[in-house]
Amino acid sequence: MVHALLNVLLAYLVGSVPFGLLVGFMKGVDVRIAGSGNIGATNIGRLLGRPWGIAVFLLDLAKGLAGVGLGVFGAIALPDGWRDLGPTAGGLAAFLGHIFPVYLRFKGGKGVATGAGVALGLIPTFCLEALGIWLVVTLSTRMVSAGSLASASWLAGRSLTDLFTHPGHPAAWFGIAASFFVILKHRSNFSRILAGTENRLRNGWIFEKLPSALHLIVLGGWISLACFVTFVGGLGLFDRFNNLARLEASQRPYWLMVPSAMQRESPGKSAGLPEPLWQEQGGILAGNAVSVLFGPYFYTQVAFGLIVLATSFHFFGKGKLPGVRTCFASAALFCALAGVFVEREVENLRLTRYEATEQFLKTALAKPEAETPQAREELRLVRANFGKWHGVSVALNLATLGLVVVLAFLAVPVISVAQSAAVTTVLPGKKEDETEVNLVALPKNKESGPLSG
Repeated sequence: MVHALLNVLLAYLVGSVPFGLLVGFMKGVDVRIAGSGNIGATNIGRLLGRPWGIAVFLLDLAKGLAGVGLGVFGAIALPDGWRDLGPTAGGLAAFLGHIFPVYLRFKGGKGVATGAGVALGLIPTFCLEALGIWLVVTLSTRMVSAGSLASASWLAGRSLTDLFTHPGHPAAWFGIAASFFVILKHRSNFSRILAGTENRLRNGWIFEKLPSALHLIVLGGWISLACFVTFVGGLGLFDRFNNLARLEASQRPYWLMVPSAMQRESPGKSAGLPEPLWQEQGGILAGNAVSVLFGPYFYTQVAFGLIVLATSFHFFGKGKLPGVRTCFASAALFCALAGVFVEREVENLRLTRYEATEQFLKTALAKPEAETPQAREELRLVRANFGKWHGVSVALNLATLGLVVVLAFLAVPVISVAQSAAVTTVLPGKKEDETEVNLVALPKNKESGPLSG
């Protein structure tokens, strides 16, 4: 236990090392009184140049990974019940060391890079998702603080969702705690974002071209994915297996035998079963085959929805179209999120339906007298409940697809508008009333200023 505590303390001391301040001193600048006054990578990049900012980001990220590693080594000798806490304790110590460093009288950075390092060691999937959100939001808004707040909120939401299925998962608790501290440290940035006074990254080709291109590419990928999973993967598999299940036993391929429990007269609608009974096998096979697609499919839709919504902010301007586009993007993301939770319920009910059907058929085969009207009604209700939720899932999926198609139509004219502005000029040799519209590139925004750390 003493060894584990010493490693946690060492992780805190490592996390407290102010790499941003040290780099600033190397270049003759005290970053605490220059720029935004933050010791984080963003302020370093603004004051000393992008390469130094990237270097400090990587060093701060390494502190988080080192904290997790120290926690792992410190917990080796602990009992099994305590060993899983070691990596989280070490990572949390390094994260708190960056925010409250003992060397700087507990006045440190905002914890984005170090927290990302800890999350990368503990919950890499959540971390990579949050990193993607940070990148998209930052590119779309040119505000690092907006990207940090969005990624921290996503990490908190994903960690909270994980706790529902793994209540004792210490890494998920870290995700919630770290997100809380990052959001708390960015409260002044949040106020400036709402007021429209937050400083932005200097404009350039990457901010002018990439968000609009990403917006259109993701919409195209979203439509392709939804059409493939819905009409090719879903309907195609069900049609194939149902056609096989409709065949008589003598006409079936040898690898698709009819179970003995299904070789009997079907109770029909009174139990919610098909006629003939062996057709139920087609639905079971198709359901099991398609179910492996649904989890990744709905989560991918959520990721696409976040990218589309974030990049829609890139088109904010005068007129109603930007607001309409953002409303449709928000609705599509809401449907995708709802689809995730409905899909989980559908999957649980699918398994319940198969278990109840199997139990009913096997019992009726062994004891025909057990097939009472009450037993049939109970099975019908179970199957009807699954059908209801499955219908909701299908409706959400089709609604999402419809919204994405509308967004694609709205995005096509905006791609050109975001990159060009129509101006009226009088060409040489023409009268003033003979005007012509030319498209010229929008001037670059030279605005720059301190950024979130």
